[in-house]
Amino acid sequence: MVCEQMPDSTVGEAYILRDPNKISMDNIPMYSQHGVQTDRVETKDRGMSHVVGGWPTEIDPEDDQHIQRYNKKLNRDPTLGFAAAARDLTRTSERCMKQNNEIDMFEEYFSAEKAENMSEEINTKTLMIFKDPNQIKRAVTKIAWQVDGSEHRLACSYAQLRFQQQPLGMPKQSYIWNINNPNQPEVTLDPTSPLCCM
Repeated sequence: MVCEQMPDSTVGEAYILRDPNKISMDNIPMYSQHGVQTDRVETKDRGMSHVVGGWPTEIDPEDDQHIQRYNKKLNRDPTLGFAAAARDLTRTSERCMKQNNEIDMFEEYFSAEKAENMSEEINTKTLMIFKDPNQIKRAVTKIAWQVDGSEHRLACSYAQLRFQQQPLGMPKQSYIWNINNPNQPEVTLDPTSPLCCM
């Protein structure tokens, strides 16, 4: 017992018995839903008498020779005419449609871009190897670092996590290694069962 507190009779007079005492509890997580939609554009149909409008400024629609020359020019030049106009219109409409598409989070959007802050390529090299000194090799289940003090140490717990498949004679030891001496462990921990965390 940590402490014992005797009841205060003066406080007991203000005690009110709650009968019945009901508590409502709920463990269903709360969800919210939010929808986003682009603004609807209202369109109107309008008619147009296309007799004069639509001609370039240098063409006089009243002059038949101007109209004939312009039609020949359209037929000769592939960059003018219906195909080119349709191509330009589809480019514009395709750009507008792509703006409304949702973002694909798995797409590599900046594959051609290179990182500007990388002064050199990242590489790794092995400085030291800490090997399990037992004959039956086990997986490392946890590594804990001690960086305080002058000498750095790391503790490794070893275990076969599928305990039903452990072979007979599986060692249970875990070790504390000194960084300056990777050849043999500094401390051997000998628990009653294999350690899964450290």
